[in-house]
Amino acid sequence: MSDAAQFDKLIADLSNRLQAKFKLRPAPFARLVARSKGRLPRHVYQNARTLVDAERFTHHPKLARTVDFKGLSQSADVVKTHLNSIDLAEERKDRILSILASIAFSLIVAFALLVLVLSWRGFL
Repeated sequence: MSDAAQFDKLIADLSNRLQAKFKLRPAPFARLVARSKGRLPRHVYQNARTLVDAERFTHHPKLARTVDFKGLSQSADVVKTHLNSIDLAEERKDRILSILASIAFSLIVAFALLVLVLSWRGFL
């Protein structure tokens, strides 16, 4: 099997993982990476962008010779490792706890301001 065919399978696998982990609709790999930019750490995003840039070259007969498939495999491994480490249930729980903490902090501040105003007015 040629390097370009293996690379296409790799891109398809990463596309499926991005769609599954970030609940994205099916789209080209470049668009999936762009949509998940805010959710990926910088080094993982840069590796994914390297894959997107190389995807254009792999199908061109002369430019395909310039592509370092070994380096792309390492970049794909970095992205794949990060996507495998994402736990959707843990992220959902963290998001809910963050919202609840924000609400609790707002209530504490509002109560403190109420006590402060009431004490200034002489009601306490």
